[in-house]
Order: sequence, then C-alpha cells, then structure tokens
Amino acid sequence: MLGALFKSGFTKILRPITWLLVRVRVHPDLITAMGVVGSLVAAAMFARGRLALAGATVLLAGLCDVLDGEVARMGRRGSKFGALLDSTMDRYSEIFVAFGILWYFISHGWLWTSMALFFT
Repeated sequence: MLGALFKSGFTKILRPITWLLVRVRVHPDLITAMGVVGSLVAAAMFARGRLALAGATVLLAGLCDVLDGEVARMGRRGSKFGALLDSTMDRYSEIFVAFGILWYFISHGWLWTSMALFFT
C-alpha cells in the first residue's frame, strides 16, 4: 500500500515533465535507452569509487525508468514490445550497477562483501 501511495505521489510530481516529453514526441524507447546508458555510467562510477556521483546517476537512471512507462501511457504509444524492452533493459541496468558495485568491493579487498552481493 505504501509503495502504491509513493508511486502515485511521485507520478503526480513528474506529470509536467511527462507531458512535456509527450508534447515534443520523445519516444518511450529512447527514454529507456537513456536509462540504460545512465546505469552503465553509474556502474563505471561505482567501480572507480565515485560513490556519491554514482548514486545520483542511479537516481537519474531510475527517473528515466519511471518516465518511459508514463510517456508511453500518456502518449498512447504503449506496446507489448515496448513493455518487454523496458522490462528487459531494467534487468540489464540492475546487473550493470551490481557489477559496478561488485568491482568496487573487490578492488578494495572486500571479498566476502562482494561474494554476498554477487549471490543476491
């Protein structure tokens, strides 16, 4: 229930941005791709130890993940392919970020922590 309440409030805050993206005809798949690129950048930042910047980049990539679905719905551009692409790219994004964090842990000698992360 709390998750649904949070999502509802968050989408209301993002509504002006969503309408702007719909109005300028940004394709939802482009927003999905931007989120994946953001996750790759965040993974590289985690691996290099730029943790605060990596965290901020993960938040921006997550914002793209929320916006792509909202733009698809509001712009009536939703499709089964788009939903599959979004879901698949979400999993890849999670893997990229996890491996960036894993790299950071391994490079700092935290082998057990990295193993725990890998198996979760």
